[in-house]
Amino acid sequence: MAATSAMSSPGLYTPPYNSSPSRLYPASSSGTPAGSPFLHPLQMHKVRETHKAAIEQDYITGRKLINQYEILGEIGRGMHGKVKLARNIETDEKVAIKIIQRYSKKRRLTRVSSSPETKTKREIAILKKIRHPDVVGLYEVIDDPDYKKIYMILEYVELGEIKWRRKGTPQICAFERRRIERELRCEEDGGDEERLFKMLERRRIRKDAQRAKMAEQTHSSADFWSLEHGDDEDDFGDVTPLSRVPTHESLFIPRSFQSHTSHMSHTSLVRSNPNSNPASRAASCTPSRTSSTAHRTLVPTYLDIGPIDSDNEDDEPCPLPSTPSTLSSATGGFGSANPLALRDDALATRGRSPSMADSIISHMSSVDDITHPDSFEEDFSYVPCFTMDQARSTFRDTVLGLEYLHYEGIVHRDIKPANLLWTKEHRVKISDFGVSFFGRPTRDGEHGENASESEETEFDDDIELSKTVGTPAFFAPELCYTDLDTPQPRINDQIDIWSLGVTLYCLIFARIPFLAEDEYQLFRAIAQQDVYIPRRRLKAVDPGTPDPDHQVKEGDYREDGELVMEDIDDELFDLLRRMLVKDPAERIKLREVKRHPWVLRGIDDIIGWLDDTDPSRRTAGKRIQVDDRELERAVVPISFVERARSAVKKVVGKIQGRHNGSRVLSPPIAVAGTRRSLSMHLFVKSVALLGCVSSAFAAFGITTSDSSYTIDAGSAESFIVTVSRSNCDITSIKYRGVEYQYQSTKSHIASGLGSATVSATTINGQYAKITCVAKSESFDLTHYYVVKSGDSIVYMATDTKVQPAIGELRYIARLDSSRLPLEHPLGSVSTTGGGTAIEGSDVFLVNGQTRSKFFSSERFIDDKVHCVTASDASIHACMVLSTPGKEASSGGPFFRDINTNNGGAYTALYNYMNSGHTQTEAYRTGLHGPYALQFSRSGIPKSVDANFAFFSELGISGYVADSGRGVVKGTATGVASGFQIVLHWYNAAAQYWVYASSSGAFTSPAMRPGSYTMKLYQGEFALGSQSVTVTAGGTTTSNIAGASQSRNTLWKIGEWDGQPTGFRNADKQLRMHPSDSRMSSWGPLTYTVGTSAASDFPMALFKSVNTPATIKFNLGSAPSGTTTLRIGTTLSFAGARPVAKVNSWSGATPAAPTKIDSRGVTRGAYRGFGEVYDVTIPAGTLKSGSNTITIDVASGSSGSIFLQPNVIFDAVELFN
Repeated sequence: MAATSAMSSPGLYTPPYNSSPSRLYPASSSGTPAGSPFLHPLQMHKVRETHKAAIEQDYITGRKLINQYEILGEIGRGMHGKVKLARNIETDEKVAIKIIQRYSKKRRLTRVSSSPETKTKREIAILKKIRHPDVVGLYEVIDDPDYKKIYMILEYVELGEIKWRRKGTPQICAFERRRIERELRCEEDGGDEERLFKMLERRRIRKDAQRAKMAEQTHSSADFWSLEHGDDEDDFGDVTPLSRVPTHESLFIPRSFQSHTSHMSHTSLVRSNPNSNPASRAASCTPSRTSSTAHRTLVPTYLDIGPIDSDNEDDEPCPLPSTPSTLSSATGGFGSANPLALRDDALATRGRSPSMADSIISHMSSVDDITHPDSFEEDFSYVPCFTMDQARSTFRDTVLGLEYLHYEGIVHRDIKPANLLWTKEHRVKISDFGVSFFGRPTRDGEHGENASESEETEFDDDIELSKTVGTPAFFAPELCYTDLDTPQPRINDQIDIWSLGVTLYCLIFARIPFLAEDEYQLFRAIAQQDVYIPRRRLKAVDPGTPDPDHQVKEGDYREDGELVMEDIDDELFDLLRRMLVKDPAERIKLREVKRHPWVLRGIDDIIGWLDDTDPSRRTAGKRIQVDDRELERAVVPISFVERARSAVKKVVGKIQGRHNGSRVLSPPIAVAGTRRSLSMHLFVKSVALLGCVSSAFAAFGITTSDSSYTIDAGSAESFIVTVSRSNCDITSIKYRGVEYQYQSTKSHIASGLGSATVSATTINGQYAKITCVAKSESFDLTHYYVVKSGDSIVYMATDTKVQPAIGELRYIARLDSSRLPLEHPLGSVSTTGGGTAIEGSDVFLVNGQTRSKFFSSERFIDDKVHCVTASDASIHACMVLSTPGKEASSGGPFFRDINTNNGGAYTALYNYMNSGHTQTEAYRTGLHGPYALQFSRSGIPKSVDANFAFFSELGISGYVADSGRGVVKGTATGVASGFQIVLHWYNAAAQYWVYASSSGAFTSPAMRPGSYTMKLYQGEFALGSQSVTVTAGGTTTSNIAGASQSRNTLWKIGEWDGQPTGFRNADKQLRMHPSDSRMSSWGPLTYTVGTSAASDFPMALFKSVNTPATIKFNLGSAPSGTTTLRIGTTLSFAGARPVAKVNSWSGATPAAPTKIDSRGVTRGAYRGFGEVYDVTIPAGTLKSGSNTITIDVASGSSGSIFLQPNVIFDAVELFN
């Protein structure tokens, strides 16, 4: 059997042994994976090209030097070269050097499909361009025409290939194999699992007893452990020993495992139930004898010859493994080795370590006939090393890297675990671009069939993509069609999605989904047979504990000899199923993969993560391009002069070798000239077309094209909006003839709907309405755009049926920052372009000041209009919110979220409707809005001037006109003088609010009919609540009184208004990070009652940063009874709560507050659930004269500096 494998067939690196990955996954508190993409060290690095190689040897160490790089050893080798670990002696930085033959030495007699020259050119040309934290970076290319080798200096990825599986114990692997085959036959368990579990439990008890005995002997002064006594079982008491004579148990096999196997054929891997679920039906797979066929990378193998630039390593290729003889007939016989015991001799013959050796997924074989080897035994000899969270993190990084590659037009074509490398922080990097294809970039909402004729000439991808390069076990079905009578699907970047799905399957199950007898059979299986996705899997084992006799169970791992299964949840099953759909047109798109609930699980700030990882933000909308000229010049062309120089330098016998491998195609000058002529022709036509379009949009109406709807408002100031028909994005906004829409990314719901059914109509000759219906895994909503004749406004509303899978709902207008760079009303607090990320990827340092998009927030009750403006304030683009515009939102009147952000490439204008940022209540569904994007030359529009009443004429789903609503009137009492009086009404479907007058009189907004809770606030501090019912067209009178606040107060710090008003840094916290140099010192602070100001008390207390807060005070006499210390907080982070100590008496630690999975104080929020903690101080604790109270923070969590658990104070009061 061949020794190469699907998952480890030659990648760049052989994985070094490393500890468990679970301990090293960093993540920001927002859920955004740590390591901001904007801070990647290769981001601004320009690839160095060196055309002179000095190859020397250090005669002291014996190590080779290639220029400034000292070779330390070999990491791995592939078909066209080797990868060496090296050290840059100038910087002491470790690098990986990929050494590749410039040209092939021998050619096969068959057609040449891909030469090392072409492969090398492609890889270098691509790597020179790409920059992403999840893709291996290229530092330098040493390309000396005098040598036959090219040296690619790559980023060294410390931990090598991901450690996603390892050898399991035979009995566990045997059980797993039996279980899978039983499920494929739709058979019941029959008690095998229970019997095996009991057997393993007995073995565990025995092991524990042995260890206990050994420990006892070790500590005994009389008896020392020895070989004679180390395995003595005579003194185990009531522990039942297992016989040393081989039995079914000592062979690790329950008897039921050995039945039913001798007569199986390969059809045992096919689900026989005709009524089974097609989505999870098993593949009818023919057993394989040649795993290398499925696993090795399909690129031609070329033999090296001893070069003058030898690197002191064996340049001869590894010997090909021998092909086993045919073991059974095609009618169903199997090789029949015992599948339940490991064969060390077989592993040794492969020349590889057990951790790297594997085969295609195995089939069951006879236990009785041991004359033939079991060719699939290897596949079930592995167990997973990834927990679900680790698999998700690894998969998520891979998705981000692949998304970037597809955005840049790169189809990797060989995604597999062997090409996923781990940094020391366990971040995944995609490697090996030798078979990658650079074609047409992936743009959101585009379809290949809409490409123009010139684009089809430029990006004729199908022929190249259809070439079967890569690793067969990971080939997509569209690459595997063997039936010439069946139409083959179009081949595009969806082949990477299939490979990604197979890779995820590997990470979860530690094996691949398809098997076959040979390459042809494998292609048929992939193309025709359904994949079987088990609903359970073996729980992961720790990859760092290879010795089964010394197990340390840790966290989510099981012990190596322990049988523990875990379920494949519905979300993971759905993701695997949709990625492994045969038809590429029906297969899930990468955009949807990234937004799939299983991928997003555990990310707190989903919208922020989607934004921050958007590849268009990283590149400011500019995609890389690799043209034919760059591809040719990726490897130094050998000119005639260079050939002559080389000939003089070398002996005659070496000239021929250079000439045989030096053919370099000249740049296609004629084609380039033709393209320039064609481009000029198209440019002239485009100018003419634009002139026609401009004249055609003179009147109000909708113009339809194949890809878009364009609305001309017919306004005096010329307002034209274009909406994509495929995904509902606004692709163009022209106001007064100027384009304001940022062209590289569009304006849309969330980060785009992906796809939508879009229709357009005009109503009464006055309104143009575009309706977008999106139903997918992520959305079930209808979004509306409305343009009114004569206006410069895009009116909008969004009707949601379910909570979006991404967890948040917003509209974002991405506008050209060169035209609209400023933000209103808060200035530059959210201008982050050109800054350095200091927290996650959403807080930046810009010119010495902290900036964040979160610093642009305003409370819902105050947020009527927010804008971005031109530098001279001549043009304003504003988000205008209607009075009921937030009724379907969540969070209440004091909730706040992002309004604006100038990130450099574009200025973003947001309307956040539902958000997970400091979320305090469940999301609502229904109609969000109306709201509007308004352009103006006459200053900031006033919300009171916005008239949305015409929506009642438009047939907007979920819209309720004022005539169908009611109001509540009344008077609020009990609020202390000088505080704002706020009324808030809410139920599961809607929310409303209003300020009352200073006398307490109020009238609610027009509300949907229903029963509500009405809450009264003193500022933001809740004083009372009651129920109220609203009827359509009616007015409900309901007065409300706040709870009495009368008590004998000894002293009070702050006011009970639900805000940290007056405390230190409270005046700055909304608009800057706590680390900002403009902040006052956070302490620890001491507040002296009677002499200190409120600003001497911290607004926030951070665990181990500014703790404790000390309060000193004097009492004229000691209280006779108990006293109450009341501590009010507005927001708690990471389970933090205050703990008080009064003189020498310590109060109890309160229960943890309701957790909010989001940062607060570091991104301009202070409001959460608003807890109040009462500490009852025993009589006699306080004394006459001087007293001291300290307040500390309790939490089982920890973080870094201002991400430590913390509380924000409302007020602190001592009373009796």
